Amino acid sequence: MNSYIQPLSQLLDEIPDDLQAFYAQVQTGDFSGHSEVEVNLLSPADATKLTLEFREFNPLVDMSRCILLDEANTSDYLCYLPGPPKAGAIFHLSHDGQPSKIVFRDTQALLRAAKEAIATGAFLETLFDRQSFVSEDQDELLDQIREAFSLSNEYEMTPLLDLLLRYAEYDRDPELFSKICEHDDFFVPQAIAETIQERPKRSYLLLAQKLASNNVRQVARPAADAVAQIEAMPE
Repeated sequence: MNSYIQPLSQLLDEIPDDLQAFYAQVQTGDFSGHSEVEVNLLSPADATKLTLEFREFNPLVDMSRCILLDEANTSDYLCYLPGPPKAGAIFHLSHDGQPSKIVFRDTQALLRAAKEAIATGAFLETLFDRQSFVSEDQDELLDQIREAFSLSNEYEMTPLLDLLLRYAEYDRDPELFSKICEHDDFFVPQAIAETIQERPKRSYLLLAQKLASNNVRQVARPAADAVAQIEAMPE
């Protein structure tokens, strides 16, 4: 193992090949010091230090076991996921309460976007890919969702549930997701409502109808739109 990435062993038992390839390019310095376009990828040592600091107070960073990759003076961070919803993907950790969503499917997509931002002067955020998708590993994802939901009365699991729920197939366990829709923190049912709105499916109709009756506008409005989309689908 390259000694440059050795600090990451404090965060991961095994350092995946994609992360090693990512840092082989980051260590050139080409992707650091470009905060004017929101590009400042950290060295493994700095990423490890920042991640350990965040694990002390940020429940999403702690529970997802992600790695913070950058510090571009935006108060937001790009984070590498070692597991579900998609191992190797990059999600955007927002400081202002906005949902944390996957914005790059892999590390190479992040590097391509960073290179484009530097070359063109575009802000990196304008190159994010927030398109909704279904996780390929539904079994592992659903196990994580079940565990997070079961612990949500004792621990602050809302940020993790918000992230995980956006990539699940709700018809895999309708009873589970119906219960999750009753979660006290409206951000949790909102994640499901917005996801059904983005990728409606006939089998989600009952769930969407339940969410549309929620007394919180941020939940009911996207759910009502989802109901309309589903009901307009051909039989």
